[in-house]
Amino acid sequence: MKLENIWANLLDFVSRVGPSLAATTTFLPCGLAMGYIFVALPNSDGVLQYGPLFVGLLFAFICAAGLFATKFIYDHVVFWHFDVLLVAAFFNLLGGCFFFIHEFDIIGAYLVFAAHGATYVCSLSYLHISSGKDTRTMYISSCFAWYILGIAAGVAVIPDAFIATAEQSKATSNLYLDFAFVFMACTIIVTIMLVFIRVLQEMGSVEYKTMVDDELRLLNQNGRIFEDRRSVIARVRDTKSFFYVTKNKQWLVSFVLLVCEGVYSSLFTYFALWFSLNPAVKLSDGSTFDLIMWCALLGGVIGTVLMSFFTLKIIFVASVCTQIILLIIGVILGATIGNLVPFWIIAFLFGVMFPCIKISIIETSAFRFSEILIFISYVILLVPIGVINVYFVADSSNLFFYSLDRSTLAAHAFAFLIIISMLSIIVGLQVPRLFKASLLEIQHRVLGIIFTEHNIEQLNLGYLQSGIIPTKIENIETADTASRL
Repeated sequence: MKLENIWANLLDFVSRVGPSLAATTTFLPCGLAMGYIFVALPNSDGVLQYGPLFVGLLFAFICAAGLFATKFIYDHVVFWHFDVLLVAAFFNLLGGCFFFIHEFDIIGAYLVFAAHGATYVCSLSYLHISSGKDTRTMYISSCFAWYILGIAAGVAVIPDAFIATAEQSKATSNLYLDFAFVFMACTIIVTIMLVFIRVLQEMGSVEYKTMVDDELRLLNQNGRIFEDRRSVIARVRDTKSFFYVTKNKQWLVSFVLLVCEGVYSSLFTYFALWFSLNPAVKLSDGSTFDLIMWCALLGGVIGTVLMSFFTLKIIFVASVCTQIILLIIGVILGATIGNLVPFWIIAFLFGVMFPCIKISIIETSAFRFSEILIFISYVILLVPIGVINVYFVADSSNLFFYSLDRSTLAAHAFAFLIIISMLSIIVGLQVPRLFKASLLEIQHRVLGIIFTEHNIEQLNLGYLQSGIIPTKIENIETADTASRL
């Protein structure tokens, strides 16, 4: 009897968290693939091999367009995510085999980056729509913690990462052999988890094709989850006795967050590569990039835990403020005694902030277009890597990137200080409160639908000046017109 209870409790636990945990771990092979790219690009015999990145973008676009199309065809969310993840796992297994063969690693890179793009879109899309308000942020954040772990491990297991020249790479037949073993081991484990969840789904023990949020699930079943703003207001008018309607900021918030993510991704990539490749400011002897990623991983893990207690906005702004203080201290210490320890802490804080804007983009996106915005954020993740490698890493004559003069540290710090300060201000002003809010609550906030009386100060001033506080659907267009006068 006790064994039966243990088995029943285990199945209950797996049914609740198993699908989400399996979806998060799929980012580990993705991180390993990205670690390979970080090493392969500067060691590619003078020809930067950007083919895998373009393949990743192509497959991400195909998956995003496919999921986007199903929403129009069926008018509700179709849970094909795990089927795509299983196909991506097969691509990873096949690609991993090529890493064992000398000079065939580039073929493996193409295959694993096809899986990289599909996994990125499908995993985040699934966790966004299926998770509850208490766990959604932590699940998505843990995806990026796995991702950073993969990057760090991928770079660490490749001999002489960022040091080997193209000639050394040719002479070393097993340059990616250790990487191949690690990649295959992780991919096999992730594939087993996905297959296990899929089998339990067929047995009826697990139901991953559903949503934890009851109200959202009912709207999805009734085909009303993709209602436009006017229909949403009409629906809540029948269920809520008190609410205000203000300006619709959803697409403005999404646009601002995408711009901020592009700037942040560029800063993080440049920071990690510059402090790894420039001899004048290198943070350690040997391969420094993986050590920076290990620091970022620690920050990512702690950041995931902090999301149980603080909003994304507070975590991001507090991290930026701390980075600014450390940056000033680091420049002073670096110029006087050559101590660069504060920059290790800055790398740690980059890990804490890494998922914040990405999560905000996903959570504030319109339900119908969430996969499209995830794809755009994926583009923003890859483009800085290619651009920085072309214009900085690959150009050994670039005096700004490879200058041996320590005074360039102050110049970099000044530019970093200005950019990161602007990011902090923009995120603090534009990102709404997302802490443990259901997706419908977040949608209402960005759509300008306010239910609590203490939020009266959030009303558009134009509404107040015109004397119209629209609480009925027929007053909305009148109020919008009056607010523009």
